[in-house]
Amino acid sequence: MSMIENFRPLFEYVYKVYSNAQQHKEEMKERGEKYSVFSALSVERSELIHSAFIKDLLDPKGMHGMKDTFLKSFLDHVGLGEDFLESTSVNSIKEMYIGEKTEKSGGRVDIVLDDHKGCGVIIENKVDTGDQENQLLRYDNYAKKYFKKDYRLLYLTLDRHMPSASSIDNKELDKLHLISYRKEILEWLKDCVKQAYNKPLIRETINQYIQLYCCPVKLK
Repeated sequence: MSMIENFRPLFEYVYKVYSNAQQHKEEMKERGEKYSVFSALSVERSELIHSAFIKDLLDPKGMHGMKDTFLKSFLDHVGLGEDFLESTSVNSIKEMYIGEKTEKSGGRVDIVLDDHKGCGVIIENKVDTGDQENQLLRYDNYAKKYFKKDYRLLYLTLDRHMPSASSIDNKELDKLHLISYRKEILEWLKDCVKQAYNKPLIRETINQYIQLYCCPVKLK
């Protein structure tokens, strides 16, 4: 028996598995289950889009109509506790300008959560771009002056990696927390889906976002 004949059963099995997978994929497409507004708009890797989506979910006055439910869940999942901010008074701000950029201050912050009671959270969202020079140091310096009681600086990446040494000017930032799409954001969004059980449009939009961007296989 030739070498090819020996492997024929394996080839046939692999082909069968592949054919079944392709058929299943086509059936899902026919049912509309493969459709994603994020893919349709070609914004899968846009930091601005991801920041806007997260910012709105975190806004007690956001279009989701869930008030501070999503915000409290987020604070819990990133390890701060839902009482870290006075959630009902929080403003969620995207691309917040904090002054002209200098060596130690200024720039634009991806997301700021300000409870106007002296506490806040700054989120720096990194998808494909690298760190700017002294970027997190500048944001930390701003937070120290602006938030009179307490604050946290969240560095959000795909895989929870450390910021570059140049971004923090080789300093240890006490308020810096590392979070990732793969763990904290994924777990938070799954909780949001549960909370929005009676709001199908919101629930399925978040589900689409999870499938497109937060599933580990999508992060490769």
